[in-house]
Amino acid sequence: MRIETKAAVALMSTDSRRVLLAGLAVFALTSCCSGNGCEDDNPNAPRISIDSPTQASTYTTAEDSVFLQGSMDPADVAVSWTVDGGIATFAHIGGGPHECYIMGWPYLCGASYYWYASVPLQVGTNVIRVTAQDGSGSRGQATISVTRIFGTPDVTPPTVSSTIPSIGASNVATNYSISATFSESMDGTTITSDTFQLRDTNGNSIVGVVAIAGNTATLDPIGPLTGLTSYTATITTGARDLAGNAIAGPFTWEFTTAVAPDKTPPSVTATSPLNASACAGTDTKVTASFSEPVSSATVNSNTFTLKDVNQNASIAGTVSKLSELSFAFTPFSALSYSSSYVATLGAGIKDLPGNATEDNFVWTFTTSPGGLGSWQATSTNYTYSSVADKRGYTAVWTGTEMILFGAVAYSYRPNSDTWASLNVLGAPEARLGYVVVWTGSRMIIWGGTRLNPSGALGDGKLYDPLTDTWQPISSLSAPAPRTGATAVWTGTEMLVWGGYGATYALEIAGGRYNPATDSWQPMSTEGAPPATYGHTAIWTGSKMIVWGGMKSVGGPASTGGVYDPVIDTWELTATSAAPSGRIGHTAVWTGTEMAIWGGDGYPGNTMTGALYGPQTKTWRPVSTTCGPAERSGHTAIWNGSEMIVWGGQPSNNSWSAYSSLLGTGARYNPTTDSWQYVSVVGAPTARSMHTAVWTGTSMIIWGGIDRQGAFAATGGRYQP
Repeated sequence: MRIETKAAVALMSTDSRRVLLAGLAVFALTSCCSGNGCEDDNPNAPRISIDSPTQASTYTTAEDSVFLQGSMDPADVAVSWTVDGGIATFAHIGGGPHECYIMGWPYLCGASYYWYASVPLQVGTNVIRVTAQDGSGSRGQATISVTRIFGTPDVTPPTVSSTIPSIGASNVATNYSISATFSESMDGTTITSDTFQLRDTNGNSIVGVVAIAGNTATLDPIGPLTGLTSYTATITTGARDLAGNAIAGPFTWEFTTAVAPDKTPPSVTATSPLNASACAGTDTKVTASFSEPVSSATVNSNTFTLKDVNQNASIAGTVSKLSELSFAFTPFSALSYSSSYVATLGAGIKDLPGNATEDNFVWTFTTSPGGLGSWQATSTNYTYSSVADKRGYTAVWTGTEMILFGAVAYSYRPNSDTWASLNVLGAPEARLGYVVVWTGSRMIIWGGTRLNPSGALGDGKLYDPLTDTWQPISSLSAPAPRTGATAVWTGTEMLVWGGYGATYALEIAGGRYNPATDSWQPMSTEGAPPATYGHTAIWTGSKMIVWGGMKSVGGPASTGGVYDPVIDTWELTATSAAPSGRIGHTAVWTGTEMAIWGGDGYPGNTMTGALYGPQTKTWRPVSTTCGPAERSGHTAIWNGSEMIVWGGQPSNNSWSAYSSLLGTGARYNPTTDSWQYVSVVGAPTARSMHTAVWTGTSMIIWGGIDRQGAFAATGGRYQP
């Protein structure tokens, strides 16, 4: 009897578990950790490995960054990386369960999880250490030494971007800490009492404890400052960034103290939902902001609570820190419709000088009534045998049927609620991260990442549903192999742009494919936006607009570009009033504007959005009033008058946090700048990374990952 194992979503396999059915032995192949100089003295510590771009302990590249991927176990660990012992940065996490096969029958038999990160490099040797830490504090580590042999080194000196107190501030409390925020990450070993100094008007040095977290250095005097006295803070040229660049010159600022120390406790300045609001989503996250930074140790499940007024019952959830000023309570499960809730911040929450709130802060809100529209489940009377083989599917609407492509291909006809398997003879090999467009008569698949062994692909196929046949497309002058790109159909050509290639370097060069002539043409790169992956792209009817995505360095982009294929030119989108940078967001074309919504802003998902008018070159915000909860990995379609958002995950902490996936949605009307909720009655199970198409009368949701971490072979049709 042969058992075959496949990694369902991860780009590499880890901790393969082969399970026999009833009466047979069950065992797992495990190791403490593996690859790249893995260090782990505790046999119970998490396992972590670096598998790509190599499993060796050294790697050489000419790029200014390296894209690392690896595996870890268990799934709920926090993974971070450092370069040469610098500031720790959290990596991103993905993964999913394995499918095993006995006599051709599939079942779930364990899981693989992976982490990934784009790490900036300096010329020379960069020692990168990746750490996985579980909730008990146990750690597993892996190390790789990456040598950058070419490229322009970072020679830009860091600057001080902001200070507390602000420059020239007066009436500063005598028990306040002093801080400076830099323009980039700093070498923590150079931020000391020698490089961060505080002196009074007589030149006396003030003794204090100096520390750095992220880009912010803090000097905490060991005693209160003198009242009504001027002080000068200085950052000397000994402060250096991770590349060894010192600030260009000493940075100094002055402030004057008040008569006495700060004895005023913090106060609540804002809440979400608003007090007495009446349209909170059932998937809402309750947040509160304070008048000053507060101690996160004093904001916890005992001091931040939520209660259902109707049921007189406490709501279970988690409390998290959003910033120095803001905290969130996230319920474990959806709230009830048309129900009243009371949120409480208990007494005893302290600011940084130690002043505690004396009274409870209480506010109330009511959730929205049941949503609009109706759902009908898609048939599960499949006509094919490989129901479980449903990884990485994309979907197109032909006008009469939805075509799904993944490991194999299927079609779904909503009018008859029937499925059919498509011819796989000559179909593209199974892949992830590819692009797909519908030309009006054929489906084009191109690029992506091979499943096993992994690797960027630069080939593609055309599928004709009338003849149920596949045809290869020319590779002559095609763009470089890549994954994470986008594509749009212009009416005559497929435009491919962005993504990252075989060496994980981002691709700024795109390509134009004409199926009528089976030929490729290059796209101009002059004036194009910075290369990204995971961005969005829409077609306006005459131009392509790309926006957002992940840059090679510096996190998600808040920029984009407008490409005109007629004259082969780019124009950058406006930056004034643009939404914050993000990845995992959605974009739709309304007929006059591009609507951006949701996504992961690193750190944290967002419930914000904006509309961009290419004619006026202006942005306008999307209202958040009565809007859906923050999310990424969701879908959005345009039905002719509204953008319909559905599904996704509420947190960017880990793609493996399946239990929090969303089964809710909302409809946005750009004319009235207003939201209405989508009904949950009969809706598909909560999921993320699913597909969605608009048929002209209904939205079809299918596939994705559900709350059990399984790959869903279910869906639903939503009629607004």
